[in-house]
Amino acid sequence: MISVAIFLRSGSGPDRLRLGEDRHADLDFRYTACDHPAQPALDYQDSDDLVVRLALPTMHFLTERRRDIYAAAQIGLIQFAGVPNRRSK
Repeated sequence: MISVAIFLRSGSGPDRLRLGEDRHADLDFRYTACDHPAQPALDYQDSDDLVVRLALPTMHFLTERRRDIYAAAQIGLIQFAGVPNRRSK
C-alpha cells in the first residue's frame, strides 16, 4: 500500500504523519505528497479515475475554464459511480 497525502493549499507540508501520544504512536508513516493547486486540471479532465475526476476543482485552472472543470468532475461521477445511491454520497 502506498500512502498519499493530498494538500488542498499550495505550499510545503510535513513529510510524515504521526498520531498518538509522545511515547506511543498509533499511526506513524511517511507519504507521497500531492500539491493539488499546482496540478493542471486540464491534464486530468478526461481521466478514467473517479477520485481524480472528483478532485479536478481542487487543481489549477484558468477562471474562464471553471465551468468546464466542474462539469468534467460531475460527468465523471455520473460515468464511474453507476449506482445512484453512491452518487448521493
